[in-house]
Amino acid sequence: MKNILDCWFNARQTKPNLSAKSENARILMPKLALILLILFSAGEISAEDLIEKESSLLSVERAIHLALQGNPNIGMQREHYNAQAKIPDQLGALPEPRLMLNAANLPLDSFSLTQTPMTQIQLGISQVFPFPGKLALQKKNCRK
Repeated sequence: MKNILDCWFNARQTKPNLSAKSENARILMPKLALILLILFSAGEISAEDLIEKESSLLSVERAIHLALQGNPNIGMQREHYNAQAKIPDQLGALPEPRLMLNAANLPLDSFSLTQTPMTQIQLGISQVFPFPGKLALQKKNCRK
């Protein structure tokens, strides 16, 4: 047993050569030492023991079920998806209207609207209307 461990540690500490054979030996030696260690330390295993161990192993379906159940990130992603699905589709909608308030030639010393006759206050609202059919095409392209 000591020789196997010494071989394994020596294989890990040696400097690699540039030849392909020594590179393969350097890679395979620790793996071989580990396999031999497992085989020699395992002892006798009966067929009944193997069947019991196999039945107590975790199946793939059970592992997936446990991972889905216990992973908080999956629940968080599911809630994020549900929240995004509730947002209304904005591709076919018009852009938001804009409200404007402008002041021109407003005197800065008194802020009086009647001090000069050129003082102007403007209030407005604007809406952009895209070319006819453009919104429908954007929505159709996004659905594909």
